[in-house]
Amino acid sequence: MTETRHFDADIAVVGGGAAGAAAAIASARHGATTALFEPITVGGEAMNIPSITELLEAETVAGQDFVVTLTERVMDHSIDLRLGDTVTALEREGEGWRVEAEMGILLARAVILCTGAGHVPLPGRPAGDEDPLYGVGLFTCASCDAPLYAGKRVAIAGGGDTGAGAAILLSEYAAQVLVFEREPDLTCQPGLRDRLAMLDNVELRIGTEVLEAVGDGSLAAVLVRGGGDESEQVVDGLMLAVGMRPRSQLAAPHAELSSDGSVAVGADLMTSARGLYAAGDVRAGSPYRFGAAWGDGLTATASALRELHSEQGRPQ
Repeated sequence: MTETRHFDADIAVVGGGAAGAAAAIASARHGATTALFEPITVGGEAMNIPSITELLEAETVAGQDFVVTLTERVMDHSIDLRLGDTVTALEREGEGWRVEAEMGILLARAVILCTGAGHVPLPGRPAGDEDPLYGVGLFTCASCDAPLYAGKRVAIAGGGDTGAGAAILLSEYAAQVLVFEREPDLTCQPGLRDRLAMLDNVELRIGTEVLEAVGDGSLAAVLVRGGGDESEQVVDGLMLAVGMRPRSQLAAPHAELSSDGSVAVGADLMTSARGLYAAGDVRAGSPYRFGAAWGDGLTATASALRELHSEQGRPQ
């Protein structure tokens, strides 16, 4: 007699950003037992964005307001929300997956990986809160930290959408905001560029790259290079916005990765490992947009449910 394996969930979603929330909500709506793992807060990187401009409900919405609404949507559904629980490993378990988290183990028939991407650190420095200057001058969330720099001089490394949006928000508090962009021009949307041009306390340093954060115990200055020359600029804070790196560590032992470290997927968002899907900024080819991440979550769930139904019948 074949032993019937017990699964705790039909679908486990790892990461509660836009992609993860969409996947979990869609899964629950279709009657599948659903678990959602999120180490910090539902909404993910939305908490760090001053304004989101690509949603249909309004022309712009504050990232923090989006997080509140998204959390309410998740809690309105029958989802096993494991907030504050970090998934440390995935292992194949029979026909399903073993999800190993800090607070316990869960067995799921399918896993949708929505771990997003993290901020790229400056060359030679550790990532995130592993950097000794993180939280004492070095930061990645303008919405969180802007009030701390009231009347001070702040630098931003990167002139893309994230950096430009942060500069606009920080300009409401800081005495001066320096935006360093190593490319010959800003890479942000034209609308953000126009808004920056109207701010008297924002100075654009185009063609200039931030090389290092300088400080012992707390940030004191940034070392920059522009026009072939290097110099130190005294600042009270430095926000990193030079790019994002996919958080694909969980998929790496099981699935194919692209050259940039993102998870390779097919049109159905399934990885090269059966029953493992990737959605949002962690998957290859992501445009790094909230709307796209939301659509990814819906697509991955539809694909996972279709596969589960074809193999085992409709989830009970």
